Amino acid sequence: MIGYIGADVPVEYITAAGLLPLRLSGSPGTPSTDGDRYLGTGLDPAARSVLTRLLAGDF
Repeated sequence: MIGYIGADVPVEYITAAGLLPLRLSGSPGTPSTDGDRYLGTGLDPAARSVLTRLLAGDF
């Protein structure tokens, strides 16, 4: 199993490598304070939210 972010990831390559692709999602409406600290506010809000969830141990 491998987690990925975004719609432009070639999941066919992940599957061909024998892995199970799992699209990681953020939490809309939840502040992404930790994600903002490490990535800044100029990056995609979904990516910042996913990082916040990763740092919190949600995945």
